[in-house]
Amino acid sequence: MQDPLQVNVALQGVDTSLPLLPEADYKVQVAESTIDPNKDKEGLNWNLKLVTTEPCTAVDGRDVKINFPVFAVYALQPAKDSKDVEAFRRNLGAAVDAIFGSNKENRPEFSHALAQEAVGKLVVAQVILNEYPQGSQQFNNKVRRLKPVS
Repeated sequence: MQDPLQVNVALQGVDTSLPLLPEADYKVQVAESTIDPNKDKEGLNWNLKLVTTEPCTAVDGRDVKINFPVFAVYALQPAKDSKDVEAFRRNLGAAVDAIFGSNKENRPEFSHALAQEAVGKLVVAQVILNEYPQGSQQFNNKVRRLKPVS
């Protein structure tokens, strides 16, 4: 076994940033689906980890392999200062329709069991570049909305 004090790993010049996907629609698969407390710990969110199903090229020219993650978050209650208390239901319903192929007449009720059934489903994610935090000049990918696979 190598002496841990003798380990030398060159790190100079290593790019530690994640690639950014160009803004577009991507066919993705739901890899993880969880219900977790929101950042304020005052409610719950449905958190989806979606992974790409085809290789693509990042905005900086790097190759992005299959299974590259993008994330979607859906509130499970209205924001405490919301002027439109039903907006979260519309967003959640649209995501359920995209993933499960439902519509307003046959849409299932959202539940923990339904969230678990999403894993493995294919969907189209409209991915955009999101500056976070605002004014930071740092960007990440954000899912604007989900669409059914046609």
